[in-house]
Amino acid sequence: MADEKLSSLTELATTPADTDEVYIRDVSEAAAAESKRITIANMNAAALAAVEAAGLTFAENKGIILDAALSADGKYSGTVETGTAGAILAFGDLVYLAVADSKWELTDADAEATAFGKIGICVLAAAENAATVILLWGKVRADAAFPALTVGAPVYLGTTAGDIQVASPAGSGDILRIIGYGNTANELHFCPDNIYGTAT
Repeated sequence: MADEKLSSLTELATTPADTDEVYIRDVSEAAAAESKRITIANMNAAALAAVEAAGLTFAENKGIILDAALSADGKYSGTVETGTAGAILAFGDLVYLAVADSKWELTDADAEATAFGKIGICVLAAAENAATVILLWGKVRADAAFPALTVGAPVYLGTTAGDIQVASPAGSGDILRIIGYGNTANELHFCPDNIYGTAT
């Protein structure tokens, strides 16, 4: 085969499988020498290990790019962390990290202790004391759990455990905390405000 750019090879139009192999020949060896081989899985593992060891640095004018438009209910894009559920959690539940046991439990604007500090959105449903994944910042679609949102309008921590709401809580003593803004009618930009107030 004549010399070609890698980008022009039609075979590269298909995502390689983990078991596919890349052949390498040391230029100091004869052309007939045996090629060295490395699997795609090994390359991926080596790249991941390098990032984990050294961290990830972005060049100027580069950044983390979230998915432009979430495709369906139950999708998210953003910064997450793993943890332990302190209650039965469903996808889209608004949760807080409980000081007493460092587990994720349901927020409630009627209970101040559950409404301030570190909060997130559950993106991996879990039974109590099971492993879960929490969205800390980003975007999420939870059509069954979320009310209809208005683009650009604030969304609040709700007065029903684990819920969000589009109207500011109005009951005496309710916690007023913006947790994000509508991206679309059903997609939430989750960016919880660290400042909150109390309704009178």
